[in-house]
Amino acid sequence: MTGTRPGFAAWHRGDRLFFLSFIALSWLGIAMGFAPQIAKRFGGTADYPAPAMLEVHVWSFFAWMTILTAQALLIGARRQDLHRLLGWSILMLIPVMTVSAIAAEIHSQRFYASRYPENARFFALPLTSMILFAVAATLAFAKRGDPAAHKRLILLATAVILSAAFGRWWGEWIGMALGDGFWGILLGNWAGTIALIAAAMLYDIATRGRVHPVFARGSAIYAAAFAAATLAYHSNWWPAWVRGTLGLAVPA
Repeated sequence: MTGTRPGFAAWHRGDRLFFLSFIALSWLGIAMGFAPQIAKRFGGTADYPAPAMLEVHVWSFFAWMTILTAQALLIGARRQDLHRLLGWSILMLIPVMTVSAIAAEIHSQRFYASRYPENARFFALPLTSMILFAVAATLAFAKRGDPAAHKRLILLATAVILSAAFGRWWGEWIGMALGDGFWGILLGNWAGTIALIAAAMLYDIATRGRVHPVFARGSAIYAAAFAAATLAYHSNWWPAWVRGTLGLAVPA
C-alpha cells in the first residue's frame, strides 16, 4: 500500500464498499428530501415557475451525483483510465453548480421577499454550503494525484451539497425538537452533512487508526463556517445586508 504520508494507507479493501455505501445513502437523501418538491413541480403546484437557472442547478447537481456514481464503479472495475478522463467533467461542473445554485437562491429570495421578509436570513445557509463545495471540489481536482486526499475532498464536497436534501428530509423534525435557535438552525440544515462526514472519519479510524488530515482540517473549517452562517442567520445585520445587496423590499 502507498500512503499520502507515512502511516496512512491510500487504499484499504473496505474502501469500495464504504464509498458505494456513501453514494447509496446520498441518493436516498436526495430521493427522500426532494421527492415532495419534484411532485409539486410536475403537479403544477410549486410556489413559482422554475427559472432557467433553477433547471441548470437541478441538472448539474444530478450530473455530479451520476458522475460520482460512475467514478466509483469505474475504480471498482479497475478502469482508472476512464475514471481520469471522466474526472475532467467534474472540473467543468464546479462553476456551473456553484453559480446556478446561488442564482436559483437569489430568484427564490426575490420571490419570497414581500411574502416572507425574514426569509432573507436563510440566504446565509445555502451560500455557505456552495462556497465550501466550490473550495473542496476545486481542491479535489487539484489533488487528483493523491488518491487518499482526492477521495476525501470529493466526499467533503458532496456531503455539503447534500445539506439541502437532508435538510428537507430531517430539518422539520429537528426544528420541532430544537426550535429555531442556534442548534436548531445549524443541525436542521447540516445534520446530514455532519453525519456523513462523521461516518467517514470513523471509517478512517477503523481502517487506518487515525483520521486523514483532509478530514481533520476540513471538518474544523466546516464547523466554523456552519457556526458563522448560523450566527449570521440570527443577526440583525445579515438580513439587512441581503435585502440591500439583492435590492429586496424592506419590510415595513
